[in-house]
Parts: sequence; C-alpha cells; structure tokens
Amino acid sequence: MKHNFIKSVMMLVLCLMFGTTAAQVIVVNNNGAINVGVKPNIDMAKYEKCTLANGMEAYVPRHDNFYKKLNADEGNLFNVTFKMSYDQSKMFPNGYVTIKGENFSGDVEMEYEWQTGQYKLTCQLPAGTYDFICSAMLMSGGMAFNIKELADVSNDMTVTFDFAECDMIYGFKTLKANGEEAILNRRGVDETGQPGMIPGNTHYFTDVVMPVLKGIGVVGGLYNWSSLQVDGKNPSGTIMLNNVSDRYKLVSQRMFEDNNDTYIVKYESTSMSETMLQNDPANYVLYEENFTSIGNDNNGLFQGFSTVGMIDNISCDGITGEASLPISSPTTRVYVDAAKSTDNQLSRFDIMIQPIFQDNVSDPETYTWIDYDYYNNPIVHVDTMQIYRTVIGLPVIIGSDGSLEYVNAGHDAGGNYAFHVPVGGGDIVEYPGHPQFSYTPQQKVLELGSNSPICAVMSQNTTDSFMEGKYSYLNPCFIGRYGEIVDGYVATDIKYNDEVISNNCLTMEEDMYNFAAMGLPDGVITARFETHNAVVDGLQGKNVTNIYYDQRQEDWTAPTMQMLLFKDHEGNIIDRFATADEGILEFACGDFDYQRLSSGFWFDCKEQTVEVSYSAYDADDWTELDVNEVASEFYMPGFGYFYRGSLQNVTGNSETGWYDLKIKLTDPSGNWQEQVISPAFRIGEGSITGIETVNSDNAAEVARYTVDGRAISTPQAGVNIVKMSDGSMKKVLVR
Repeated sequence: MKHNFIKSVMMLVLCLMFGTTAAQVIVVNNNGAINVGVKPNIDMAKYEKCTLANGMEAYVPRHDNFYKKLNADEGNLFNVTFKMSYDQSKMFPNGYVTIKGENFSGDVEMEYEWQTGQYKLTCQLPAGTYDFICSAMLMSGGMAFNIKELADVSNDMTVTFDFAECDMIYGFKTLKANGEEAILNRRGVDETGQPGMIPGNTHYFTDVVMPVLKGIGVVGGLYNWSSLQVDGKNPSGTIMLNNVSDRYKLVSQRMFEDNNDTYIVKYESTSMSETMLQNDPANYVLYEENFTSIGNDNNGLFQGFSTVGMIDNISCDGITGEASLPISSPTTRVYVDAAKSTDNQLSRFDIMIQPIFQDNVSDPETYTWIDYDYYNNPIVHVDTMQIYRTVIGLPVIIGSDGSLEYVNAGHDAGGNYAFHVPVGGGDIVEYPGHPQFSYTPQQKVLELGSNSPICAVMSQNTTDSFMEGKYSYLNPCFIGRYGEIVDGYVATDIKYNDEVISNNCLTMEEDMYNFAAMGLPDGVITARFETHNAVVDGLQGKNVTNIYYDQRQEDWTAPTMQMLLFKDHEGNIIDRFATADEGILEFACGDFDYQRLSSGFWFDCKEQTVEVSYSAYDADDWTELDVNEVASEFYMPGFGYFYRGSLQNVTGNSETGWYDLKIKLTDPSGNWQEQVISPAFRIGEGSITGIETVNSDNAAEVARYTVDGRAISTPQAGVNIVKMSDGSMKKVLVR
C-alpha cells in the first residue's frame, strides 16, 4: 500500500565499520533544517533501536563483540589501549575501532566513561602490524575518520585518535548530462544579503562515501541523504581525514533527481591528495528498462533505483532506493556514470544499478481513522490509499563501452539476504552471478513483469533457548523469468496441525513468533502463499505455493525453488514458442537448511526429489514433464541444484496456447514444497475460438494488450487481448 504523504526534509547518516561486509550505525539527523518524519528502510534482523544522548534515534548493528575473539587467539598478546580526543561541540564518535592487520581484522567497541565523557578500551592483540581506524559524525554534516597506519604492536601501547588531526576535507562536484552542476536548494543569504531559500536545480543527494584500504577493503563510510544545503553546514557527502598515504583511496556513489531525470555517479580517487572529485558528463550512459504495467492505465506509475556496491566483486554498501518519481509510461530511465572497472588495480570499485517500477493495481479508496488530542478529544482523519505492485529488476553493470550485463547472484533485494551468504559464512560475492541466470540485453526478449513468477521461500527454522517452541521465519519472494522481484499483496494461510496460525502476510512474522512462544508440541506446519500480481498475454497470472514442514523430524525445512526460466535453442530467454521442440525449461532449487553459529549464519544445500508436470491453462489436468539434473551447474550460495528439460513432448490442446507448470520438491524427511505457475509457457498461437471481429473504437474496454503481453493504448492490427469494464477478458481481431 502507498499512502499520500509529504516527505519531510531529512538526513540519514550511516557510519560503516566493516571489512568487506557492512556493520552500520544509522542515525536520523535533521541537520537543523525542519522537523523530521522519517522511517528508514532498515532490516531489524540486523539492527536494534537505541536512543543517543542527544535524543536522536539510532539503529545499531547486531554483531558479536570481536573482543572475545581477540582474547581467544593463541601466541604472544599485547595490551593495546585506545583513547579518543575530540571536540564534543563539533562531533560525536561512533564508539568503534576498526582493526586491519596481518594477524587480526575486525571491530572492537569502546566503552563510554560517563564521568569523563570519553571513550576508552584496552584489548589484547597478537604481535604484528596494524591499521587502526576510528570515526565520528560531524555536527556540521559529514563524517571524520582518524586513521593510524602501520602501527607496530610489539609491546603494550596506547593509541590516541586525535580528531584535531582531521584537516583534509574531501568533497564531490556533480555535473548533469548537459554539463550543468547539480545544486540543492540552499537556506542562507542570497546575493542581495537577504536571508531566505535560494532555489537549486536538484531535489536531493543520496551519497555513500567510503575510505578503502587497498588490497583489504572498505574500512568505514558515510551514508547521507540531503535535500537542503544550509549555510555554515558541510555539503552532502563531506569526509574529513587526517593525512594518510596512497595505501588508501576514497570511493563514492551519488544518486540524485531533478524535475526530469535521475542520475547515478561513481567516484574513485586516484590519490589522497585529490580532495575534490568531479565526474565527466561525457561518460553518462542512458539506461532504460521496460516493464509491463498491470494497472488500469498509465496513471500512478513510479520509478526508482537502488545500487549494489562492490570492491573486487565483493559486496560493500549501496544505495537503497524506492519508487517515488512519477513517470508517464512503464519505462524507467536513469543517466549512469559508473563504467565497470577495467584495470587490475587493487580494490576495484564498481556499482550495479537496480531499476524499481511501481504501478497501481487498485483504484484509490478513501478511509477514515481516529486519533486523540492531549485532552482525549477524538480527531477524525480522512486519507486515501491504493494497492501497488512493485517490480525490482536484476542489477545491471555497465561496461566502459556502454554495454550492459544483467547479473543474477540471488534475490536479497526481496528480503532473502541469508541465501546470499556463502556456505560457512564469509564475504558476499555479487559479480558475475550464476552463469545460467545472468544474461545480456540481446537474450532478454520480453518486458520485466510480463510473466507469472515462481516463489522462493526462505525458511529460517531455528530452536532457540529463549523460545518455548520451534520458530520459523518465513519470507516468500516472487521472482520472474528475468530474475525480477515482484512484490505485492500475498494471500497467506499458515496452519499448525490444521489450526490457523496466520492468515495475513503483513503480520506473519509476529504471528509465527507468538506461535513459537506458546511452546506447543512439535507438529506439522503447512503454509500457502498465493499471488495474482501478473497479467500474461491478457490472461490472469498467478502463483500458488503450498509447503509442508514436519517439526517432528530432525530436518524440518522444506526445499524451495530459487529461479526458473525458459530459453530457445539460441539462448534467448522467452516463454512463447512457435512449436514445442523450440522450448527449454531451466530451473534451480534445493533443500536449504539454515545454519546459525556465533560466527555467523548461512544456508547449506542438500538434494531433493523433483516432480514436474504441465497442464493447459487453468485446466488442472496434469501430465508429467521430464527434466534432468545438470550436475556441472550446481551453484551456491543461493541457487543449489540445476535442472533442464525440453518442452518437445508437451501435447494436448490448450485453447489459449498457454500451459501451467507444477513443480513439487520433496526432501528425504518428507518435507515438501509444491507450486503452480499459471500461465508458464505458450506453444503456438492457440485456438482461434473466441476471437471476435470488432471495430477499433470499442468503448467498453478498460485495457488492451498485444498477444505477447504488452500493454497498448490504442488498437493494433491483428489479435488484441481486451480487458472489459466488467472484468472479463476476450480476444479481438483488429483489421
């Protein structure tokens, strides 16, 4: 659901203390502009909420205290005491020290001494050479980093982070495609000396700025969102450093919008003496992506973008966007200056772009809600809401020649982050992705969102000492043929021994937690997830997924699908074939068990039995379809076992030419997942029964599609699929 609202001016400051995977402190700060009304998109599985001393709300990463690991190391250990010296009127520290060295790398948390107002920590390190990094958020905006390079730990020692040393100021200048500098609205004094608001030409900046230790990775960073420049405050993305060598470099990504376009720019310093980084507008590439809209018309369409950051193809931080910019057609567009790195330098920095498309699938509805004032008098509010569908495309990396690659390394953008973690834990590899499910634009024939998705269900089944019973965190993620994530309303029905636990996708997590807290005996959990967020070739598309978990077994997690597509013999990804022998089915699945240790979490993968069958669209008359495992294409993390089968033996008469697909996965413990993808593929043009010859000015229709599922605004010669005002669908022949 999307409510009408006015976005408040705000700044999100994200302090990153990580090696190659992020541990982030997110602070909401209005930078002295106006009152803030912000709800950041934060995964509460990774963060916990706290309140800083100055009243700001912060979300602090849930992670182990690495100090325990330090004391567990064998060999000679030396006491290292960390202290900080800083001006409390100008900054407040994050309280962590990042350590990068030959014998240990990690983060340690400093202790705040309320009596002195200072941070201090003594820990033990094995002998060796280390870099120590500490950061603080600036009251004037931005982040300061104090870095101690190549410290020799051979005796007990004290390291003092003196932030008065941070006198190197780094900033970013951004030029648009027309060469004009991007400038925010500014609150200050104009050319006549009058205070007020000076108009800019850009709505906002979202910046992610990260210092990188070459050959090691990211050592910290700033995440900043700003829609206003205030005189006396630092520009968006400002970083302050002490004088460090060229063992370090600074990398950044910036996203911004003006009245017409969205831009994404990548920056990478060549020397730490380079304090102002600027892009070259000649490097912009216009990336456009076509989506299928299932809304009533082209009103209520929005676009947005996210980015995936990488150092040497390993995940670092990116920009999390949302579809908020209105567009007039179902095509997203963004100017990108972020060519893929081509050199062999240490710690190559790259970003990938994910388009986000949103369309309305319901008419606006008015609703009333009641609030109460201080004296308990009722206040009646009237608002409107609509149900929207969101489609998130695969990340795209852009080559130096402007070429595109669609990269499928998983679907953590849909909430299934844990599937992305390597078996045994470790760094997340973003590029180049699964070789069979990543592709080029030449292979992509249809629009994103033009198909009925599969359902990849992440089941984090755990037994925790603080819970009375077994807990299941379930996250269904719907994935289209091109790896796009399709998000919208999901009908949910979860039962324990045939008794309903949850029937609301919005409260499912809370419902499952409350169920586990009841401590009932182990039993059978069944789940049903159903979505109808697709229109395919004018037909209503859907996915119906049923799951069976037997808690009485040692293994009580069902297998799941992870990706599915159809190809022709030339490698084109398409689900519409002239004859059956042209079509090839490929999919990945596995019996994924959630593993969680004090050192991290991941999924392993075991085999399952696979049953595949097909039926004419909506006929529920199933025939077996042969598929074979291709052992060489097994891929982890996130995909598992790979199967391939030909459609050449598909027989039967489908009036529409479309067929449904049913796949059932069963593990040795009897847990199973079965899903129906309807419709899934088409053979031929189907029967001509039901085609009507009409004039092109039929006034009863509310939507019209071509036979390949594209929405059209005017009749086109040939067969059209027409959605009527009474909700019915019919084929018409336009002459």
